Amino acid sequence: MSTYLQLLRIACWQHPLQRVLTVAGAALLVIGPFLPVALSPPGSRLPQTFLGAMLVLVTPILLGGAWWRALSAPRSLRLAPHGRLRLLLAVFAVVLTATLLWLGCYMLAFLVQVPPQYRPGFGDYASMFTLTLVAATYLSIGPFIAWHSPAGLLAALCLWLLPGLLLRTAGIEMPAEVWQRPPGWAALAAIWLVFSAWYLRARRIAPSGWLKPGGQMLFVPEAVAAPRGLSPRRGVDGLLLGGATIPRLALQWLGVVFLLLLVQALIAHYADSEPLRVVAVMFWTLSLCAIVSGALGFAIAQRSRALWLLAGLDRAALYRRCEGLLLRAGLGIGLAFGLLFALLWSTLAPHPPWRWQYLLASLLVPGLATAWLGLSQVKRIVWWDAPAAVALCAAWYVGTAQPLFGISGRESWGLLAAEVLGAVVLREVARRRWATVDWPRGVTPR
Repeated sequence: MSTYLQLLRIACWQHPLQRVLTVAGAALLVIGPFLPVALSPPGSRLPQTFLGAMLVLVTPILLGGAWWRALSAPRSLRLAPHGRLRLLLAVFAVVLTATLLWLGCYMLAFLVQVPPQYRPGFGDYASMFTLTLVAATYLSIGPFIAWHSPAGLLAALCLWLLPGLLLRTAGIEMPAEVWQRPPGWAALAAIWLVFSAWYLRARRIAPSGWLKPGGQMLFVPEAVAAPRGLSPRRGVDGLLLGGATIPRLALQWLGVVFLLLLVQALIAHYADSEPLRVVAVMFWTLSLCAIVSGALGFAIAQRSRALWLLAGLDRAALYRRCEGLLLRAGLGIGLAFGLLFALLWSTLAPHPPWRWQYLLASLLVPGLATAWLGLSQVKRIVWWDAPAAVALCAAWYVGTAQPLFGISGRESWGLLAAEVLGAVVLREVARRRWATVDWPRGVTPR
């Protein structure tokens, strides 16, 4: 039970941003169906309820696989009594909790909005529970495999798509119908049993290898020593980027997002989805650029501690070095996402009801603000960082998600200007924090 509660704390309450998202999502779950102002298309309150659940679950969905692998990688876990078994059971309990939360969204929405004679019965809710548990299984085991390395991501995508593609190719039936029958239940149980057998018997579980081959992260000061033939500046940049280079980062994200878009196109082709909805989802995928920029800024800020007092730079010079590297790396990643945008705009039809200039700006501009928000996390997290992150999420939802999915059809250039102004403010905040930062090299004995 204690392991389960600790995992819930890591998933929803460890970071101030997670706490704000959890409280906001729980409040929206309760009051969403009763709000007089619609956050969804007219005549429907269902998306408001699910928006609350997504606020609670967005962090575990995006980072749950990385956390699970990080908790499983230390060799000391094998020394704890039934350490891996307790962790596995706790993860499965968290998966069940998320499944019941998502199912509760359906029940609450139908209870408030739908007349009693039209509400789903027990069998319908059982089918919803099964399908939600299948999705939660993919979102837990899949990211655990994907966070091992880019090859692991490709393997996870293949395992995700292969059953449905084989069923559709053979003309058997819809995959959703298979999961709701005894063979589907047996397959779901077999997935957990096979994975659990490997997880419990594996001698070693490797940490994430996305940042550097072999899964090692360059945090130690000894990494400042550059190999022969490598200039000191390139060595410092390699340290701050976790052993990567800017072209490698750009190509890596170009390949990952292109593969994700290809997967979405395959799913849409076999599911006969509405074309406009498919186009909206694929363009929305490019908004991941903001998340990548924020994570990159945060990683550079954290790794910069290894350069403190060792690189011959004062606070201002160290900040300029990190900011310049962040801007160059962000430009490379932005060019990769821009290339994918050009590919989608030239090949997909129908286009979203916007000019391409506004659509491209709405997808890339939030990355400026998130990059400096991440770079400002140089030492400790300040309480107002969470509201700033929530404001950026709200601006992205109003300025990009709502128009893209047809909830609002207006181009909000004023909102984009406000995001640029917010990025300028966050840059000044980051500069002031770096001007007063101090990392102690040791603890003074009392």
